Amino acid sequence: LIRLFPADLPGIGGGLLRKLSPDLIVLVETEIWPNFLRAARRCGIPVAVINGRISPRSFSRYRWIRWMLRPGLDAVSRFLMQSADDAVRVERLGAAPYRVSVSGNLKFERRPESLSDDARAGLKAFWGWDASDPVWVVGSSHPGEEESVVGLFQSLKRSYPRLRLVLAPRHLERIPDVRKLFSGSGVSFRPVSESPMPGGDVSAGGSGKPVDAVLVDTMGQLVLLYGLADFVFVGGTLVPVGGHNLAEPALLGLPVLYGPHIQQVQATAEVLSKSGGGFASADLRSLETHLRGLLDDPAERKRAGGRAREAVGRNRGALSRSLEAVTDLMERRPHQRWTVNDRRGDLQKWVEDRLWNGRGFWPTDLLQRLLKPVSVLYGGVLSVRNRSYQSRLMRAKRLSCPVISVGNIQLGGTGKTPTVIAIARMLLERGLRPVVLSRGYGGRHRAPFLEVSDGARIRWPADVVGDEPVLIAQRLPGVPVLVGSDRYIAGLGAILAYHPDVMILDDGFQHRRLERDLDLVLVDSADPFGNGWVLPAGPLREPVTGLRRADAVLLTRMEFPAAAAGLVSYLERMKPGLPVLFSRHRLTGCAPVSGGPVEQEVQVSGFSGKKVYVAAGIAKPGSLLRSLGREGVEIVGVGLYPDHYRFQPSDLQRIRQEADRLGATAILTTEKDAVRIAPILGDLKHWWAVRMELSLENRKAFSDLIMEKLNL
Repeated sequence: LIRLFPADLPGIGGGLLRKLSPDLIVLVETEIWPNFLRAARRCGIPVAVINGRISPRSFSRYRWIRWMLRPGLDAVSRFLMQSADDAVRVERLGAAPYRVSVSGNLKFERRPESLSDDARAGLKAFWGWDASDPVWVVGSSHPGEEESVVGLFQSLKRSYPRLRLVLAPRHLERIPDVRKLFSGSGVSFRPVSESPMPGGDVSAGGSGKPVDAVLVDTMGQLVLLYGLADFVFVGGTLVPVGGHNLAEPALLGLPVLYGPHIQQVQATAEVLSKSGGGFASADLRSLETHLRGLLDDPAERKRAGGRAREAVGRNRGALSRSLEAVTDLMERRPHQRWTVNDRRGDLQKWVEDRLWNGRGFWPTDLLQRLLKPVSVLYGGVLSVRNRSYQSRLMRAKRLSCPVISVGNIQLGGTGKTPTVIAIARMLLERGLRPVVLSRGYGGRHRAPFLEVSDGARIRWPADVVGDEPVLIAQRLPGVPVLVGSDRYIAGLGAILAYHPDVMILDDGFQHRRLERDLDLVLVDSADPFGNGWVLPAGPLREPVTGLRRADAVLLTRMEFPAAAAGLVSYLERMKPGLPVLFSRHRLTGCAPVSGGPVEQEVQVSGFSGKKVYVAAGIAKPGSLLRSLGREGVEIVGVGLYPDHYRFQPSDLQRIRQEADRLGATAILTTEKDAVRIAPILGDLKHWWAVRMELSLENRKAFSDLIMEKLNL
């Protein structure tokens, strides 16, 4: 389907997007249309910029209208820029730095067609050229360049009478002008359309007498004609145009020459110049010097071409990085084929979907503008509080054993519970005795602290102490778990009762009253900081700069590491030397919600091809749904509930009825939801809890980091 791009006026882009309903918008190079991009955000359509490029000239114009571009840039999920300079420019225009990465130039990825030896020999013979005649190809020339090139060619012919020229103007409508130029100069020529090229008219046969030059008057054949060249000059560089594709001739192993005007191809020119395979000329005289050097030394000509091809080859990879980023965004796009029963409250849906994700129209935008000053004030208060602890104006208390804090800076859904479980298991493997301290969100206890589990049995249900502490206790037999709003008091109780070697603080990054030896912060690689704003205008618990307090960052949901390259670079710039580790969530199996022996557990793949209904009360259910989809599970319906939702018998009855209506043979839920569902579920048949664990890219490095920070 091909459509003309609409005028970038308010209301027009949204109408087109609602009609086409695309899953993803991919913009190539520089296509910043603020109204269209804002419409995409309001429609919930992810946007990626690939092969991004902003020339110095464009940047000088754009910076005066940054205020107009910023809303459009906020709608882009990934900026994959050609070079570091391009990345810096788009950041200065207002793009979030953690969404910007350097992917390289897609033009390096092209594998240009080349002429066969027979075709090359046939063309040269057709034009009356000898096989050993040196050929100079000039590609994509512009007005003002052809006159210089033809004049320089005539000058070189006096010293190198066997030199041949292939001239390809950038625009075909200028062919008559270039014909007149050749005719007036006395240079004999023949159009490529009258040659044995694909689509050529060869009825006239060979020319008999050799011609000096060939005029390319056809489309799409320049790359093939590069195969005749001994060296190439790329046009648009002697005149202030900015240049064209330098990578194509380099990939064919040819020395590449160009003039001073290379704003559009700066990065490629630098790569070629540094390698010795590209030759920059400040003017026509300098170009003549380079040409004479290449004509005088055929061996160096060949070596320079090899250097050019090798330099471009070293810079390949932009295609794979771009595909990873696009695939990542496509997988995170909600699947419309599912029947979704969204039981979240209207206020929660409005805040998360419209206010924070920008899917609302102008009244929502207006409200967010009004809330941003409140967020700035709240963020300032948090910063003052953190500085007070840092400067010892406010003092944190220390326990008699090392403390590991696992936390985040965004509301919910980063995978803290699987990380706490993974760390506890690592400590057990090292022969250490850990205890877990949790806040107990979603519970109704009011005691200073409660003992959820002594390591042998669970003492309190989820509705009293919260679902996450109960789940941690279930998954960590032998590890005591306590809850309390004041983790210092809870920690003292744990030390008196269990004498632990290490205390693990669940969700403790903002809990400054207790000193810790390792502050591990989890960041969701797919959606690291939401819209970048602190509550209430955004989902952040504190400003992103708070990550400077972290001892290490663990990126979660790293299914496509290249897609998070910009985030990794941003974290390294924020705090040089900050350890950044990678992880993803892995489905390990399904257990009956009723509990029972391990033998009753089944692999997730056992549900492959079967129709299932998924009920989840977690902050970000998308990761679970995508993981099930990768296992081939056919999801026919989804029930979404608020995080830490207290299921009632009526909810479970409604879920069963909906699953039956859709023909589902099983109902899948999360382990966290299962701890609330199991006590009230009457008919346990066909209910399964999906187990999801943390999978670390380098488990040993993670374990060594913990031991080093704890001095154990």
